[in-house]
Amino acid sequence: MSDGVQEVVFIEAARSDPQAFDTLYQRYVHRIYRYALARLHHAEEAADATQQTFLRAWQSLDHYRVGSSFAAWLFGIARHVISTMQSHQSATVSWDEVPEDAHPWSHTGNPEALVLFHESQTSIQQLLSRLDPHKQELLALYRDDALTIPEIAGILGKTPEAVRKQITRTLKILREQYHAANR
Repeated sequence: MSDGVQEVVFIEAARSDPQAFDTLYQRYVHRIYRYALARLHHAEEAADATQQTFLRAWQSLDHYRVGSSFAAWLFGIARHVISTMQSHQSATVSWDEVPEDAHPWSHTGNPEALVLFHESQTSIQQLLSRLDPHKQELLALYRDDALTIPEIAGILGKTPEAVRKQITRTLKILREQYHAANR
């Protein structure tokens, strides 16, 4: 049974059996949490947003249209929950979730690499914080490697081509600003 067919079976089961919703929860909880953390920057707030997302998803599961992307539908709910939570704070994107083995010092043991890496991360964080909230959200969704461009487009209500162009332009601008600031 393919993942898509299997997911539809889980969704149909969850509509009549709340216990069956746990399978969908387990499948998506980490992705939703990472997205919420990237948007909210605080673990407790991200956990609250994740919990609210799944509660709302379970409550409105009858509104999900079979055949559309469940991930996009779920991320749309998360986006709404997070936007509500952000009503009094500015949105920024945190890139602190870089896996430990991706850090330069994890392979070299070089303290200078640690300093350079930290300076680089600080510079990137400052550049990201200057982006408008819509571009920050776009990059936060794009970071979740399990979301496709069409799914992101569905969440944002744009065409896939528009999303692809906006991602490309935003990353190009960030790259140029980063190189200009670090020369």
